[in-house]
Amino acid sequence: MKTKLSLLALPLCLGLALTLALVACGSDGPTNSTPSSSSGLPPPLSSEVSNPEVKISDDFAVSVTYEIGDIIGKIDGSGNNPITKIEFTPSGWVQTRNITLPSPSINLTGKADIDLTNSSIQCGKPQTIQVQACAEKICSSKNATFEKPAYLCEPSSSSGASSSSEAGWRFGPPTNANIDKLNDDVNIGSAGSFILRSEDNNPKDGTPDMVVTGGKVRSVVSQNLISEKNGQIPTTTYSAADLGKNVPASNVSDEPATDESYFLVYFDNGDKYLVYFERGGSRWSEWPKKCTYWKAIESPSP
Repeated sequence: MKTKLSLLALPLCLGLALTLALVACGSDGPTNSTPSSSSGLPPPLSSEVSNPEVKISDDFAVSVTYEIGDIIGKIDGSGNNPITKIEFTPSGWVQTRNITLPSPSINLTGKADIDLTNSSIQCGKPQTIQVQACAEKICSSKNATFEKPAYLCEPSSSSGASSSSEAGWRFGPPTNANIDKLNDDVNIGSAGSFILRSEDNNPKDGTPDMVVTGGKVRSVVSQNLISEKNGQIPTTTYSAADLGKNVPASNVSDEPATDESYFLVYFDNGDKYLVYFERGGSRWSEWPKKCTYWKAIESPSP
């Protein structure tokens, strides 16, 4: 009698062994068993989940370049289930652009990045960013770790260059650019830009002026400046006496740009950059010319 009562309490699954019946009955929903949120989609996942209908590439990672962590990787849905949702955790760290959903495939490279100056990103230990991608209610997630660069963790970097009159000059990593011709506009981050200009517009002029938009510029002559190819910038700290601390008065350089010459640019938003020029060919008069610039992460006040 006891056996008969137990069988009546079981779900009516047919053709399965008793041990499987308790698990299999009623399991015709999505393979991802994460509970749904009020929006009908699963909440952010705390650990990595892999689902064959939503594939996140193995190269999902954060590539750190100075103040930006570029997110790289690709997300693919199946033929019948395009990607309908992409979510990053922590959500406040990531900026996205030009991502259109639904889509069968999303290449994150160039479309998602992290502002590493964000004060909520801790220094001194690895940080984790997670992407969760869903096709309807079927989701996968993958984690990537990165570290906030030490040069963004200095007390002076929280508000740009230090305002202390005792501070020296110290610079972040280099950025390289080619200048293809006279009056070719070169952007320096989002702070401003410059051109090399010749008064007679002679492309063979070996002494063009540096003209800055959104700031002012002065030349730098220092025996202690060594170009980045020798590995000294940005690790070296330079004294105020070495590079000077006077704010330039003009947006046109006081000396022409020549091969292996340096300039300090003071942008109107408070950013300061060291800019270095060198020849791109066998002679300085040939084009393109090479440019390298470094953002000041510490500097003396005037």
